[in-house]
Formats: sequence, structure tokens, C-alpha cells
Amino acid sequence: GGGAGGGGQAKPFVLTGACGQQAELNGMTFRPTEKSITGAPIYKADDEEIFVYYDPDCNGDVEPSLKPMWILDIKRPSRTSGADLDGDRSCNYLARVYSDDMRQPPMDATWWANCEKGFQEVSLSMVPLYHQVSGGTCEASEHKDILTTDDCSAAASFLGLTGRSNTKLEEVAWGPKGCYWNSSSSRGPYLASGTSEENSPAAGMVLLCKQAGNKAAAISAAVGSSWYTALLSCTLAYLLSQSWASHAAAAAL
Repeated sequence: GGGAGGGGQAKPFVLTGACGQQAELNGMTFRPTEKSITGAPIYKADDEEIFVYYDPDCNGDVEPSLKPMWILDIKRPSRTSGADLDGDRSCNYLARVYSDDMRQPPMDATWWANCEKGFQEVSLSMVPLYHQVSGGTCEASEHKDILTTDDCSAAASFLGLTGRSNTKLEEVAWGPKGCYWNSSSSRGPYLASGTSEENSPAAGMVLLCKQAGNKAAAISAAVGSSWYTALLSCTLAYLLSQSWASHAAAAAL
């Protein structure tokens, strides 16, 4: 199965829905970092050598030719190959989904993934990295507060709020702290520090939030090098060794 990929510019996403054997992938943020020769974006996980990319034919000139697909893998894809982007002349991956849309992977789809008992269907979601919250807090919406100028500007751009006459980030002292957009005047974004007693102008203010990421990864970053990183590389190395998805088996699905 599979869903339609959206149109427009490639945007970062947070991966969710991975099976238990690939649970370390849940909550990872993937960003479009470059493009392959096909024009499709190549996404890379923050701080990890894990990629999502489009491959028109994952085994290259080896028969039978397979349908185009989005691939999740730990091997960096080539930017100059038009097919078999990992160069192994076979179809090895952590997960894949057939798709004719090379603009971006489907936001919600059934992927063929390497799990506890071999390959099986798994519903993966590519959740948008930023969100608008019209009432309440980011935490109440199960999102994270945006507390840096880079994230605040990126959120406004991601959500299509910038590109208008009054779109310049302003740092302000009112609160509550966070990143805001004034939908009434199309002004902002505003990064509020919450250091003043003054409340934010109520009319038209929309709170911008960030998708919650992987808590295990955050813990690991806090302690410097980590059991998490070691576990991830061991687990993914094992998965790759089990990633036998032969052309015949894949073609039959």
C-alpha cells in the first residue's frame, strides 16, 4: 500500500511508527540535505547516518527491474547515480515503500520493513516538524516549545507564513515564552522570552510549536557519548545484515 506524497518543497519530518526492532528510529528528525541526480530530495537524520531517499530501481541493471520506491537505510545514497543509489546491485534496506512521487515520501503509508520476525508491513508516518497551536500551550498539544531564533524562523517558513511584507523575526520580552505569529496582521514571527510582566498581544496571536523528538536521543546527547548511540549502531548493523530483500521476493510484493 501507500499514500500520496505531498507537493511543494521538501520539508523536514519526524519519523514515527517503526516496529520494535527499529524503535530507535521513532522520533528521529529527518531533513532534506541534498538531491540525487533524479531531482528527488535525500533526507538525513539529525546526528545519525540514516537516510530516506528515492530510488527508481534499487537493483540497477540486474533483472528483474523493480518499481520505484522510497528507501529507509543506513547507507548514504549516491547523488550521481540514476538507479541503485547505494551501489550494491541488490535491494537491501531497513524499509521501503513503492511510490511514483519523487517529490517527498508519503506522509502516511504502509512500508515493507525489517522487523523482529523478518520483513513485514509497518505503518510509518512522516510527521511535520512544526505546528500551529491556536489555543493552549505546546506541551498540552504534545509538542515542544520553540526557544531559539533559528527554530522560530524555520517554523514560520515551514508553515508558509513568511514571504510577506512584514515577515521579519522580532525578539520581544513579553510572554509566555515561545514562538508566535500574528495571523491578524500577518506580522512576525516573534520569539518571546517571557522576561517581562506584560502578556502577549492577544488578538490574532498563534503559537508555533515543534514536534517532540526522540527522548532517548535527548538523554544520550546530555551525557555526551552514549549507550544509546552504541545500541543504535549495533541494532542497525544487525538489521542491515538481515536486510536480504532479494529482487524476487521484493518483486512479488
